[in-house]
Amino acid sequence: MMVRAEADSSLPWAEVKSFFDSEKSEDLDRRDIFIADCSKETWNEILEWLNQCPYQVQFVCDGKPCAFDSVTEIFQAKESSTVILYLDLGQFSVRTLFFYEDQVEFDFSASDIQGQVSLDKLLSFVGELSKLIGKEVIVSYSSEPEGTDWIFKVDAFQKVLVRDEDRVSKSS
Repeated sequence: MMVRAEADSSLPWAEVKSFFDSEKSEDLDRRDIFIADCSKETWNEILEWLNQCPYQVQFVCDGKPCAFDSVTEIFQAKESSTVILYLDLGQFSVRTLFFYEDQVEFDFSASDIQGQVSLDKLLSFVGELSKLIGKEVIVSYSSEPEGTDWIFKVDAFQKVLVRDEDRVSKSS
């Protein structure tokens, strides 16, 4: 792994393009943004931040728009309903299904990341998350256990680590 960039600078598209080629990937198009070792407080920090960001945020509960005041309400609703948070980042969208209280996972479509502009938007979002909660944020393939088959990571110091392509089984 190599440090390639700061989270607030541009990572060259040519260096990571193959990681977003869904045709070369066994898991096809889905990628994850993953944060381990979280808590309800982490979730609440993220939700408060999202409510202040310029991104469009929409909660959907069993297919219908809904609203929540806290992550506690979300996980209570999730016991009997499907709760999804959609987040429009402008160039592409991410979503979370609130699988676990102790980890944050957003899904996005690799086919939406097809050039420098969308890569920069992804890197900005991941960097902002990392900075907000002071934790490593991982972008990975979705077919493996969370975060193990990673593409790149942004650490709490805002350094971007890019996996060497020849070590990533999904891109060969």
